[in-house]
Amino acid sequence: MSKLGEFCTPCFARHKTKPAVHWCPSCEESLCSKCGSHHKVQTSTKSHQLNSLSDILMLPSVAMTISLTCKQHDMKLDAFCSDHSEPCCWKCLSENHSKCQQKGPLDKVVKNAKSSESFNTLVENVQGIIEITDNLRKKKKENYKQIESRKNEMEIQIKGFRKDVIKYMELFEKNLWKM
Repeated sequence: MSKLGEFCTPCFARHKTKPAVHWCPSCEESLCSKCGSHHKVQTSTKSHQLNSLSDILMLPSVAMTISLTCKQHDMKLDAFCSDHSEPCCWKCLSENHSKCQQKGPLDKVVKNAKSSESFNTLVENVQGIIEITDNLRKKKKENYKQIESRKNEMEIQIKGFRKDVIKYMELFEKNLWKM
C-alpha cells in the first residue's frame, strides 16, 4: 500500500493541492471527493472499491507497507495460490504455480475470508487481546494511584519523624547546655 498521501494524487499531478478523502487500493491513489466521484463512474475504474482515507489511516503501520503489486513483474496482485498461501500476479501464477491445485482470483479469496472460521477465531483473539490490554491499562492507573497515595503517606511520616528528631535534638542540646 504505497503512495498514501494527504493530497489527491490526480490533482497533485496537475499541480493542485486538494486534500484527499478516499483511497483506491486498485490504483494505489489518494483521491479528493471530486476525483473520487469521477473515479466511481469512469468505465475503467467504476468497479474499484474506494475506502475512506480516515479508515485507512487508522490501520496499523504494518498494513501500510503491504504492496499490491508484484515485485517481480510490476503487475497487480490479483490471484491467490492457496497451496503456497501467497498472493501473486497472473504471470507468476502461470510461471511459478502451474502445478498448484488451489489457485484463483484474489477477490474471491478475500470475499470468503470474513466468513471463514479462521477469521472468526482471529477476531475473537484480537478482542481478547483488546480486553486484556484494557485491563492492563486499568491496573496501571490503579497502581499509579496506589503509589502516589503511599508516597504521600511516606512524606507525611518522614516530616513527622523529622519533627520528632528535631525536637529530640533541641531537647538534647538544652540538656547539654544545662550541664
